[in-house]
Amino acid sequence: MNDPPSGDAADVLRMLQRSEERFQLATEALAGFLYDYDVETKRTARFGGTREVLGFGLDEVSPDPEWWQSRVHPDDLAAAHELGRGALGGTAAYFTNEYRFLHKDGHYVHVSDRCRIIRDASGHPVRVLGGVTDVSERRQLEQAREKLLTDVQWERSRLEEIFDASPAFIALTRGPDHVFEYVNEAYYRLFGRRDLIGRRAFDVFPEARDQGFPAIRERVLADGVPFVGREMLYGVDSLEDHTRQDRFLDVTYLPYTEPDGTRSGIILHGVDITAHVLARRAAEAATRQRDHVLDVVAHELGSPLSTIGICARTLADSSTALGETAATIDLIERCVASMHRLIRDLSDVASIETGRLALDLHAAQPIVLLASAAEHFAGLALDAGISLTTHAPPDLPDVVADPGRVVQALSNLLTNALRHTKRGGRVTLHAERESASVRFAVDDDGDGIAAEDLPHVFDRFWHKRPAAHRGDGLGLPIVRGIVDAHGGTVDVASEIGKGTRSSFTLPLAR
Repeated sequence: MNDPPSGDAADVLRMLQRSEERFQLATEALAGFLYDYDVETKRTARFGGTREVLGFGLDEVSPDPEWWQSRVHPDDLAAAHELGRGALGGTAAYFTNEYRFLHKDGHYVHVSDRCRIIRDASGHPVRVLGGVTDVSERRQLEQAREKLLTDVQWERSRLEEIFDASPAFIALTRGPDHVFEYVNEAYYRLFGRRDLIGRRAFDVFPEARDQGFPAIRERVLADGVPFVGREMLYGVDSLEDHTRQDRFLDVTYLPYTEPDGTRSGIILHGVDITAHVLARRAAEAATRQRDHVLDVVAHELGSPLSTIGICARTLADSSTALGETAATIDLIERCVASMHRLIRDLSDVASIETGRLALDLHAAQPIVLLASAAEHFAGLALDAGISLTTHAPPDLPDVVADPGRVVQALSNLLTNALRHTKRGGRVTLHAERESASVRFAVDDDGDGIAAEDLPHVFDRFWHKRPAAHRGDGLGLPIVRGIVDAHGGTVDVASEIGKGTRSSFTLPLAR
């Protein structure tokens, strides 16, 4: 019969018991189990909660490595082997491995295997001490997080696809500096493919600072109240030539609010309505022009019709003398001719604007065209006391022209020149060669045209003094239409009090 230990032996036993208790408590607190692997014998001793982690009690777990490896998931086994061999064959003191292990009830659990490698004096591994814990819940959370991130990324990509397909431009900026976080394709199309993401809005678009946009953004971010702008004029500097291009925009600035209520940015949504605005303004201008046409036509037709009415009453008076009757008939004919000219001019303008102006093109001599035009106005110039002359070099080459239309264009220029030249003045009709064309010009020493009016002289119904209604305002636009149809160009140069030169070019005949 053994006697109970006494003295130092009893103290040692108590210390061992307490150490065993602490070890057992530690393994229970680990929520896993510990192991001690002997490299030489290839046997493993395990301690603690194998049942909680693996479903097997300590007495059911084989110490042989083959049993353990047989229950590691086939997809994880090679990587686990490689990591273990690399750690043992190297100089590492610690390594951690994660893999799936087949639980006793048939499902796999994710375990984390962290160990300490004990080496001898020569560095060879002799023991591996480690601990295994169940990380299935963590892995499930990680997988759920990864799936959530994947779903969020998919949704973000889908939203970006939808936004990029949208005709409206969209941008998201963050913070008080309005740093670009996202823009869609429509934004790039409108403002140019600039380096935007991560940059401050007004560093990229400094031209917006003096157009009131910083104040709008700051107010939306500070107050949280959306801003809606209609037909806002925005001048954007072109990337190609740095010129400013005016665009009309319908825009909405929306505050971007975080879940905690913090306003962290602004969503800009807008539509470029420049084409719509310009079309509407063009339609409004066309309406105003139509009204002006009606006013001009009413005025231009009113005078001859009134004259015809007076003449008709004169003819109806049986006491009218034969000579007076002839003069009255002549006046009626001139009034009718004036109305016919107005109708012809309106028809020509309509043909020019619709691209239906018919031309009969062939080679023509410039000197003949000048003479034909001058012949029509010789009597009128003589009656007005104005000197009308023509000049052209005899060796001028032929031009490609519709003679009737060119004479019409020259006649319109002559009409304008004679109208603005005083008695005793001079009007000169001449032509000269310029490279691959011939320039036809009408010079007068009349009133002249102010510099600010020169760009408008070939516009329809434009008059220096609109109230005067001198002419129907169609002559010079018809000149431009005829010359454009010939492939030439028109030009006007003038100085107040010194006269005007109106000219156009026609291409040479081959």
